[in-house]
Amino acid sequence: MVIYNKPIPIYFGRLVVIVNNDFNESFKKYHLSFEDSYDDCMGLSYHIESKNGIQQFFIFLNDHPTHSTIAHESLHITHYILDHACHKPDYNNDEPECYLHDYIVGEIYKFLEKHNIKVKC
Repeated sequence: MVIYNKPIPIYFGRLVVIVNNDFNESFKKYHLSFEDSYDDCMGLSYHIESKNGIQQFFIFLNDHPTHSTIAHESLHITHYILDHACHKPDYNNDEPECYLHDYIVGEIYKFLEKHNIKVKC
């Protein structure tokens, strides 16, 4: 299991990216429980408020993530963060969403590269 856990600038909260083929192991580490099985998932996003009131925004990826999975889960997290910040989507000016999504995707790729995790096409 490889974990990235850093604060999110401007919007507060923490971005937590976990790379592990055993999602259940990852869930247990953070005391998360789900009724469904996610054994065959390539990625999953989720958010919780921790005991100290800080939002944690999770992206779970398997050991061989794809570009599309990273983009997909990052967009979910982008929406969770903006919703938490009470930001309403504006389709005439989506720059806040685009910049935040760009930041999240960039952080994930830097994290994966640092840990020599190859991304599949």
